[in-house]
Amino acid sequence: MNIKTILTPLIAIVFLNSCVKPVAPQKTTSSLPNDPDDAAVWINPADSNDAIIFINDKHENGGIYAFDKLGNPLPKYTINNLRRPNNVDIIQNVKWKGKTCDLLIFTERNTMSIGIYSLPDMEPLGSNGKFNVFNECTEKNIDFHSPMGLSAKVNKNRDSVFIYVSRKNGPKSGYLGVYLLTENEHLKLLKFIGDFSGKKEIEAVAIDSRFNRLYYSDETFGIHVLDLNSETSISKVFGKEHFKADMEGIAIIDSIKKYPQGLIAISDQQASRIIFFDRTNQSYIGYSQIAAIETDGIEFSKLPIVKNSEGTLFVMNDKDHNFHYYTIESLIENLKN
Repeated sequence: MNIKTILTPLIAIVFLNSCVKPVAPQKTTSSLPNDPDDAAVWINPADSNDAIIFINDKHENGGIYAFDKLGNPLPKYTINNLRRPNNVDIIQNVKWKGKTCDLLIFTERNTMSIGIYSLPDMEPLGSNGKFNVFNECTEKNIDFHSPMGLSAKVNKNRDSVFIYVSRKNGPKSGYLGVYLLTENEHLKLLKFIGDFSGKKEIEAVAIDSRFNRLYYSDETFGIHVLDLNSETSISKVFGKEHFKADMEGIAIIDSIKKYPQGLIAISDQQASRIIFFDRTNQSYIGYSQIAAIETDGIEFSKLPIVKNSEGTLFVMNDKDHNFHYYTIESLIENLKN
């Protein structure tokens, strides 16, 4: 086989991708000071059209910034002077000390801790809102102790929270820590889970509560899925052949009209694409070319930013250090194979 035969289909693929018009966002936030990465959405229990979008700025002198559904900043909900906050998540409707509350949870890499605040009053839990993680690790490499991604879920009684935390580096078995937060504001390590290829790192973590599955991105290698119902967490890796390089942010998309079982959305960082997979069996569906550049974190919410929309995908845009808001319809309508 000559070199022309090999290169012709590759050139065709590059050409076709370059000709795809990117989907434009419906809204954008203002630029963050340094380096945004991840987003989490709090929806007001009393008004489903009212929400706060929390976005981290993962600088060594960073913070958690807040925006409304139109992309306007909400300074009263901002947390400043954090040391490299890396990922953020929100859990709602937790039964806490005789009342129902919501929690904002984020990793703070340089203090080797996670931060937890109640919402919407922004009151810190525990000692100034910080809980140490990976203390149990005996590895001297500081990256083994430095939390990156996280995702949380409540137990059946909704009176305690499971928090799954990844780190900057870790062993090939047991990369993620599973922690239990109880209403006495105590954080306990339950176990370490999750395989790692050893190729790059694991940052993005997402829980599909409907199927009780955990997804995490083993960058440049593939997406792992763990069945949290099983006593032995046996992983399945998918998607590796569909990404240019890093598979990054993960978002679980709830049931929508065209895909009633829902979807898994994952950012293809170096290709400015969102790649979609079937939520039930992780089979490839297609991709949408987006205007955001070098996308890392993404988040889906049923929050509509335009009338009659079924939800919004919040997408990090490295070019302007901000987040784009895309209606799920705009992405699904522009799916390519």
